[in-house]
Amino acid sequence: PFYVDAGTNFVDVEAVCEATLNAIEIGKAGERFILGGENLEVKDFIGILADELGFRKPFIRIGKTPIVAYTYLQEALACILPIKPKPSFSQINLLGPRIYYDSTKAIRELKMPVIPFRETIRKSIKFYKENAKSGEDLGSYHRRIGPDAIISYLKSHPTTADLMVKP
Repeated sequence: PFYVDAGTNFVDVEAVCEATLNAIEIGKAGERFILGGENLEVKDFIGILADELGFRKPFIRIGKTPIVAYTYLQEALACILPIKPKPSFSQINLLGPRIYYDSTKAIRELKMPVIPFRETIRKSIKFYKENAKSGEDLGSYHRRIGPDAIISYLKSHPTTADLMVKP
């Protein structure tokens, strides 16, 4: 039910792949692009996840101080117990500011598609349900399949297939 007062940018991996391929084909040498997606408050991000997964939306705003204290406690316990702090202190340092990005240049010059976050989450949930092993939780699934799916996509695309072949 909790959320923090922060925000960041969420981008669909397919939009990044397409913009990257377009940069290879139509981009200009030396140009730089921000390949971002939708800027969202954390409350909205969690709300969309909750909607799509059938959970209750967050409604209690908490400050950074209790989360920092909880993280310090976890990290202290991790020194004596076999636990991994979640979230880590380095992740907590990202809380508070709004880390937003503007991808207008990539959309205009690289024809980067604009894919709403809600659509990205729907695709992710569908892909997970179709590809997860029986009883496999989402975290284990992502660790197992994430990099392989991106590499497979790049190997199968005509523009990047040659780039993915080891010399």
